[in-house]
Amino acid sequence: MTGLNGIAIHISALLNYEFENYSITHYPKAEQNQINPESIWLSVGGVINFNPCEMNRLKDKRVIVQGILDSSNCHLNGFPAELIASAIEPYKAWAELHEYTHT
Repeated sequence: MTGLNGIAIHISALLNYEFENYSITHYPKAEQNQINPESIWLSVGGVINFNPCEMNRLKDKRVIVQGILDSSNCHLNGFPAELIASAIEPYKAWAELHEYTHT
């Protein structure tokens, strides 16, 4: 992931939103191995905040997260990278908006 350090990306993943675990995890779930090696720590920049009601609604669902990847700051070295999010959307709404059909 170091080749993507500092790059703005958007990624499709499952949202984990629970105490001490704000992260996104590999999708589809059937292809996951272990939790942390497959997950990216999620934090927010100055643009958005974690709205608890919205995050709980999206918890364990497929989302699109847009942000800047930082592989130098990996939340206590428990994750391979951190994504500083600037937007989090439900996957279906994003796919419809962008007319994206890949599953």
